[in-house]
Amino acid sequence: MALWGEGDPRWIVEERSDAKNVNNWHWAEKDASQWSKDKLRRLLVGKVFDGPEGTCRVSEASYITGEASANNRKAKLIFFYEWEIVLRWTGVAAGGSPEVSGELVLPNLSEENEVEEVEVRVTTDKQDKHSQQLKELMLREAPPPIRGCLREYVRCLKEEYSAGLILQRSPEPPSSSSSSSKLPLAAADQLVGPTSAVSLQPKTSKPASRKSTDLGCPIHTTKLTLIEEFLASVEDIYNCFTTTELVQQFTRSEAKVDARKGGTFSMLNSEITGEFVEVDSNKIVQKWRRKGWPEGHHSTVTISLTQESHGTKLRLLQTDVPEDDAERTREGWKRYIFNNIKTTFGYGTLSLAF
Repeated sequence: MALWGEGDPRWIVEERSDAKNVNNWHWAEKDASQWSKDKLRRLLVGKVFDGPEGTCRVSEASYITGEASANNRKAKLIFFYEWEIVLRWTGVAAGGSPEVSGELVLPNLSEENEVEEVEVRVTTDKQDKHSQQLKELMLREAPPPIRGCLREYVRCLKEEYSAGLILQRSPEPPSSSSSSSKLPLAAADQLVGPTSAVSLQPKTSKPASRKSTDLGCPIHTTKLTLIEEFLASVEDIYNCFTTTELVQQFTRSEAKVDARKGGTFSMLNSEITGEFVEVDSNKIVQKWRRKGWPEGHHSTVTISLTQESHGTKLRLLQTDVPEDDAERTREGWKRYIFNNIKTTFGYGTLSLAF
């Protein structure tokens, strides 16, 4: 624990009387999965779609599978959600007909995609004339209001459910000359200012500057070891990590990759950045960091690729990962890198665990 006026200012607890998550520095996570399922059901079930072919209605949510969470790090809110939604719909054709039914499938609601990119698939239980008519109605009329419901879900997740994640500072008490005179020298200099006629430090000493990489307290780190198999050649997987166009394809976001020693990279809209330390046909070493990590802190990622009879085995070693972000980093490799490479390029089944 830092003393008053010393060490890392993020740990000084006078700014909150309860000392909870000072400066909102620590990662705080709020599971939104069950809330999201309930919210999506309320928004989607009961939606009605009319057209010259007849009238259809979402009758129930067969299943909603996935997860969602709201997170706070350094007073910045970060949201993760990934859902596959299957709805049941029923309808009656114009002029009266036996009831028609089918499914409405939303396979890819995720923070990786814009709501407008969410697919809306329509199926019918039967393949008769009335079913085909109402399927055409659903394909034409359902996507805009369904996507409107999804936008409302995302808005509520970000504005309503996340309330309370960022803790407010306690009001600062009014300063007085008697209280300021008791402050340590470094803290008093901040209040008085370096040009004030009153100096609480000897003139021979200069105020110490705190660099962003000199945190005043250690960062506790750990290492990750991951093994993954791909139904592709070593060259194919190597290209996935070293070619800007391929990185943009499987992350579906902005990326820049300069795959040479000393070259830099960024991906997932600059959420991940770093530098190439070593680039070989079957080995890549990077200085690697996430945007939310302490400023100036990098981990080291070593990716080794081995050609095997059925494809390529990838071994990843990542050292100096902040302990409080280790599991999220591991999950990120699985969800946003390995699984996306497989689904985008057809290089194997989804990764379930490491």
